[in-house]
Amino acid sequence: MPEIVKKCSVLFVDDEENILQGIRRLTRSLRNQWTIDFCSSGERALTLIKTKSYDVIVSDMRMPGIDGADVLTVAAEVAPESLRIILSGYADQNQLIRAVGPAHQIFSKPCDLDELIREVNRFLRVKEILPTLELRALVSSLSSVPVLSEHYSALIELLDDPRATKNQISEAVSSDLGLSSQLLRLVNSSYFSVPNKIEKCSQAIDLLGLETVRATMLLSKFNVTNASEDSIKEIELLANRSLKIGCFARRLSQTLGLDADQTSDASSAGLLCHIGTAILRADMPEKFRNAMLDVERGECSILEAERKHFGATHAELSAYLVGLWGFSNTVVETIAHHHAPSTLGPAKELSALTIVHIAQATVHLVDTTPPNLFADCDTMKRFDVRHLTDVHLIDRLDEFCQLAESS
Repeated sequence: MPEIVKKCSVLFVDDEENILQGIRRLTRSLRNQWTIDFCSSGERALTLIKTKSYDVIVSDMRMPGIDGADVLTVAAEVAPESLRIILSGYADQNQLIRAVGPAHQIFSKPCDLDELIREVNRFLRVKEILPTLELRALVSSLSSVPVLSEHYSALIELLDDPRATKNQISEAVSSDLGLSSQLLRLVNSSYFSVPNKIEKCSQAIDLLGLETVRATMLLSKFNVTNASEDSIKEIELLANRSLKIGCFARRLSQTLGLDADQTSDASSAGLLCHIGTAILRADMPEKFRNAMLDVERGECSILEAERKHFGATHAELSAYLVGLWGFSNTVVETIAHHHAPSTLGPAKELSALTIVHIAQATVHLVDTTPPNLFADCDTMKRFDVRHLTDVHLIDRLDEFCQLAESS
């Protein structure tokens, strides 16, 4: 079995006693590393969750009375820092999608225990990315990245229109970070067992089918937010920039000869690397405004301002959330360090991290949209010179900017 990183508390919930007995047998060797509780009903699970602290809660979906989605919904409120996993052994689409909000991850049932152990270990490492308890609780309790009410309403109108095409729906989902990240989160879950990570909404729609996507968007619990006209423009700018970064990361990966896995990781990380900004802006607007004022006055960089006002950066928040969602370690690490790759030490070779670092910097430089949300004073401060020197790309920045302009 995989090595356990640290001891943690785990709750398993399943109404089938034979399933619980099997888990007991399979986890007996972990008793020195895990504190494990078992319960056979949703009602009992709610009592335990409200009286004990758990790092991980794993629940079967289909149970009489209070089901798995109900259990994890309560867990998100009373134990927001916990990793919440749903197990589903049946194909009731509507019931499964009910769990997308409260569950961080969805596993098919029966579940591979080794895979589950690896996921718990990875979660314990991901927690170290975000040292601030308040932010961990905020991010972990979200049903989705904030979604603009205007975007959600426009999408619902499309989904209700029988004449709407797949391309129209794909464009509507892609226009909002909350909607697109929710769809990618679902399609990349262990439940669907896709062989390669999906990083485009159009690919997700092709794989899941329009009916599943329609059900996902109609039944999922979204964190819908209303905003002023100026705020809407900033959020739309953020979504547009994120899409450009993801697309350019893919093109740059292919140009520089990265393999298919690295290219997919870079594209996914590029698209999702600023979801932390959306969260900070929507959930802590006053602090966010003060941080941006510091940047506009030239007092500090964006990352310095975020750390001053929030105790963490948007990159760390983004990495923590995609880590909860089960994205690969490469994607998590790339997002966490995409502004300053050299903080990981000397680079020995080109990687997804290098690609996303270049992509976010060059897209910001060549984009003619007013920069307000992203402004930094010195152009070269966008680039990590030490890292780019290590990978022998420091002399090709003009070439990359030209490539971004033509993308």
